[in-house]
Amino acid sequence: MSVEQKGWIEERMRWLQREFGSNRTEVPVLQPTLSIFPRPWNGTPGECEELLGHLCEYMEVPRTGVRVNFYRGTQDPLRFHMPAYESSESGTAGMYHGRTVDGVFIISIAAEQIARPAALVATICHELGHVLLLGGDRLPPGEVDHEPLTDLLAIYFGAGIFMANAAFDFEQWQNGRTQGWRTSRHGYLSEEELAYALACYAWLRGEADPSWRRHLAGNITPYFNDAVHFIATTGDVSLLRDASRDAEKASLARSA
Repeated sequence: MSVEQKGWIEERMRWLQREFGSNRTEVPVLQPTLSIFPRPWNGTPGECEELLGHLCEYMEVPRTGVRVNFYRGTQDPLRFHMPAYESSESGTAGMYHGRTVDGVFIISIAAEQIARPAALVATICHELGHVLLLGGDRLPPGEVDHEPLTDLLAIYFGAGIFMANAAFDFEQWQNGRTQGWRTSRHGYLSEEELAYALACYAWLRGEADPSWRRHLAGNITPYFNDAVHFIATTGDVSLLRDASRDAEKASLARSA
């Protein structure tokens, strides 16, 4: 990971602290537990609705203010039915369409994600991040880094395990006598960027050895361990220290 990428993560983490407050890091980390997923996960409409309710509450987005459309294939049908169609795409996994005249935010999720619950959580959290950033007028739609920033917001809000685990999906395939492996990309941050962002998040939480690291996928874990070790041994997180001071000043100003 380059110095520029490291600096961007720290700077944007600082920005997220200013926008949403440092107390967000005190919220329990979202983990793949039975409280989120029923066992087994069948992907029924009822299960999807319950999951969406959990995630809206977790991401601090009112459930009644969000309308979700599941679509199949590469074409979102809302493209032809909304008078003012705007979308921000996270690959083909989901789209954010903005606010309707009655104040409800519309997001679309590819139905193929239902069979991949970790990716489904990551996609929903990403799209709810758009609601918070774009819908909350915290970020202009044309901001050059708004997609990776939306992934970073989901990490800052505590959904980083799912963002990291869904980022690179390795799947075995077989066709007649031929078989192999394929990989798909999900999200906008690289494995190293995701791992460093998670390490910064753990540092902000005061966790030198976070228990939730056991849930990280094997391809992310080595990068995460290296990042945690780097921060612990070098203390090279000056922007994040500044962020803590900014948050404290803002808290004092609000209480004055």
